[in-house]
Amino acid sequence: MTGESLFFFIRGIGVVEVITGSEKIRVQSVFYTQDIDSNVLSLDQLITQGFTVRFMVDKCKAFPTFSVPLINKRNDHTGMTR
Repeated sequence: MTGESLFFFIRGIGVVEVITGSEKIRVQSVFYTQDIDSNVLSLDQLITQGFTVRFMVDKCKAFPTFSVPLINKRNDHTGMTR
């Protein structure tokens, strides 16, 4: 639910690669919905998944606090993983 009391239906859950400068991080369990036209990351979800987030004046950087091996099976049709 948003601050405007709108509901969005989740169409899938997958892994997203976020490029921060020259580094790439993978965020697990990201919800996909067709109804949002912006990318949204939850600070609480990143911290729960073991990321450290550092804030600077006009930006922030997330990086993994620890590494967990990823064993995912990718769906060739949708590109989603599970």
